[in-house]
Amino acid sequence: MDRRLLKKRAGEFLYTTSPRPFIIAAILVLLTQLISLFCMELGGQPFVVDMDAYMAGNFEEAVRYVPENITPVKSVLLLLAQAVSVCLEYGFLSYCLHAARQQKCAILDLMDGFFVFFKALILRVVILIVVSVGMMLFILPGVYLAYTYSMAQRLLLDHPDWSPFRCMGESRRLMSGHKKELFLLHLSLIGWIIASVFPVTAVLTRPYITLSETEFYLDLTGTNIPYVEEDHSGEKPPWEY
Repeated sequence: MDRRLLKKRAGEFLYTTSPRPFIIAAILVLLTQLISLFCMELGGQPFVVDMDAYMAGNFEEAVRYVPENITPVKSVLLLLAQAVSVCLEYGFLSYCLHAARQQKCAILDLMDGFFVFFKALILRVVILIVVSVGMMLFILPGVYLAYTYSMAQRLLLDHPDWSPFRCMGESRRLMSGHKKELFLLHLSLIGWIIASVFPVTAVLTRPYITLSETEFYLDLTGTNIPYVEEDHSGEKPPWEY
């Protein structure tokens, strides 16, 4: 695949899509931050980090397991909050799919993940377990598995009638022989990916990263629209930074 063309397409959609990807990303970041604050205020975490012990070099006491923090109500609320966060992530992927296909986009696209609520959660958990096991065995198998199943979430959004395991199987088939290409795409976006760690900069960088990955997915599945060169003379496109 032509990485430059994929990123160029993604950059075009930053300017042409309405509502703007930055607005959708800002809403997503705001909502996920509110969920994180809610979880912090709620408590109920079984592990407590003692920064004073950590700074003193007492690493054995720095992280403590406190079983009395766990209560049924808090556990359920924490799980629900995490589930909502996962569905919002799916919603942002759905928005980017619509944008890349030049379909009608809306802020309510962020709610699309709730239409595949249980499947989305099962898919996220299964992939997390599989990749985590690979990471524990050795780093490279975990990375390999992460790229193997990297298209599964978008496949679920495109095919809500599919099971999570069918999405994983199709992702494995699609990514056969293409993992290196996606890795090189991510490598070319490394500066953007690092910047997206911070909520403030994520509003600006995450739309470009996700749209570039979406273009990769559309080319991989053969569902991309014909590309027409647009004139943005005088503007410095994101892929040139």
